[in-house]
Amino acid sequence: MLLGADLSNLIASVYEAGLEPDRWSSVLERFIPFLDTTVVQLWVGDPAQKARSVAWAGAEPEFVRSYESHFAEVDPLLPVARRSPSGTILTDTMVMPRTTFERTEIYRNWGVPQDILGVTVANFFREGAIVGLVAARRPLDENRQRAQLESLSALVPHLQCATRMSLRLSGLSIQQHTACEVLDNLGPAILIVDADCRVMFANRAAEEILASADGIGAGPRGLYACTSTSTSHLRGLVARAIKRSPGPPTGSVIALERPSMKRALHVLISPLSCDTAWAGIISQRPAVMVVLIDPERAPSGSSDQLIRLFRLTPAEARVASEIGRGERLNAVAESLGVLPSTVRTHLHHVFEKTGTRRQAELVRLMAHMALIRTVKG
Repeated sequence: MLLGADLSNLIASVYEAGLEPDRWSSVLERFIPFLDTTVVQLWVGDPAQKARSVAWAGAEPEFVRSYESHFAEVDPLLPVARRSPSGTILTDTMVMPRTTFERTEIYRNWGVPQDILGVTVANFFREGAIVGLVAARRPLDENRQRAQLESLSALVPHLQCATRMSLRLSGLSIQQHTACEVLDNLGPAILIVDADCRVMFANRAAEEILASADGIGAGPRGLYACTSTSTSHLRGLVARAIKRSPGPPTGSVIALERPSMKRALHVLISPLSCDTAWAGIISQRPAVMVVLIDPERAPSGSSDQLIRLFRLTPAEARVASEIGRGERLNAVAESLGVLPSTVRTHLHHVFEKTGTRRQAELVRLMAHMALIRTVKG
């Protein structure tokens, strides 16, 4: 058993693995001499399902694969560990007589080939998911086995805390990924920029506008407009929203002219706050949200969406899309190459199928549909 600084370093490595799960394998390597064991496995599961491995140390790859694909299902200790309270430590002799354990499939076909003749299992976390440690070993005399259990008991509280950290960070990572997916599937172009106007996040719609560099673009020095004056104005508004200028942070709007001579882009700038006691000492940069509105991309539902949701015909969907862009009936007829009376007939059918009664209601419906981008298969 380690003492003093060595034990402290081992415990510190457990918390480092809690923050960076890729380190678990190297930490388990250090557990082998500490626990006087041969193979160590970190596993997760829940009471209704079999356990799966997070990391291994000391086992050859073929034995890892065979355990995960088959022997985990017949391991007699894991079901007991999954049902036990958090902090429970079990050995094979606590679960069944030694002679019974030696007749099990996992002992004969997985343990003996590796000269593993005993198993200790710890269940150290139980909050929905169950997390534990398996230590497979050669035979130990009574004193060494007692020392092994004491060593494992000393680690359990730290493993519990580190596991809670890992699960919490994994949950935050999933939330972040989900939030990015949601923003990517929104129709409006949304940017998150730092105090220097450097892009920290851009959804797909924003990436498309930035890639065109027509009125606004992004480079190594941050967002820029088509003139130095407009660029300075844009950056000044971002600075004001991020509290780099006197007074409280405020949102603002700016119109950016475009070299293509298309209608100006409208840029909405809104402060984002992160008021926590730790905000001043972490490396997270302050940020603002920038929404880009391109009047040339007026809100309109996808024809495919309209056909799928309201069972419109292709012709009716095209009429609905044009009306959603704010076009007048005669302009729609000219665009589609049909008579105005034909457009009126299609529009009447669109009203019936969408449950709208006037063009204004249809425009609002199309604007709401445009909030979600069409997912192309």
